[in-house]
Amino acid sequence: MYKPNAVSLAAELSKRLGVDAKLVKSAGEVFEVEYGGELLFSKRRLGRFPETGEVLDLVKKSVLFKKIGDRGKDDREGPGN
Repeated sequence: MYKPNAVSLAAELSKRLGVDAKLVKSAGEVFEVEYGGELLFSKRRLGRFPETGEVLDLVKKSVLFKKIGDRGKDDREGPGN
């Protein structure tokens, strides 16, 4: 039932963010979005499919926080570490 929406969302993530989205078939109309090992959206938890642009915004934020975190990690390691 959600496959057309999921396929469209995967294409949008690839086009706009360069994210290689992988669709994984499941049972029970589960729709979850993970990025970098983090659950960003769960239809099961929220009881609804994401709004237009919602997942894109969540992934953008996750990418940004990961980049900031990676930079901070580099700064904490310091030279020669």
